[in-house]
Amino acid sequence: MSNGDLLIETRWRYVVDDYNHDRFHNQIAQYFKNLVPSTGFRSIFVDNKKQVWFIGHDNQLFLQDFDNHRLYNPFRNVSLEKGGVSDIIHSNRLYRVLYRSGIIEYYNDNDFSLEFHNEYLVGKMPPDDIILHLFVDRENDLWVY
Repeated sequence: MSNGDLLIETRWRYVVDDYNHDRFHNQIAQYFKNLVPSTGFRSIFVDNKKQVWFIGHDNQLFLQDFDNHRLYNPFRNVSLEKGGVSDIIHSNRLYRVLYRSGIIEYYNDNDFSLEFHNEYLVGKMPPDDIILHLFVDRENDLWVY
């Protein structure tokens, strides 16, 4: 994908709005070189550094490396053992990750090192079919909704 392209999720697939050529592509394989998980994506997130993140329907987290044409997970200890990822948000030089298990972790946006771990919501999360999200307010407080 190039600067200005828009990735649009429809009910059946992702569509790329190729801004530079004024056209739509209905296949994203050319952009991801067959790296799309078999379950597809349920969420797309662009962070403050203009990096593109994806959360798969299987709750795995991926960062798109456009230079090397690959998807990867930069967090060393992120795993499906924590129930997979519910949401990620980038603020104040931190990636804040909410896991399906209720664990909340903050990672440094420079080297992806773990800076904070909290299990307050463990055992208090809704059923698996409900996805919770994160929000950071002006006072830098984290909200789960």
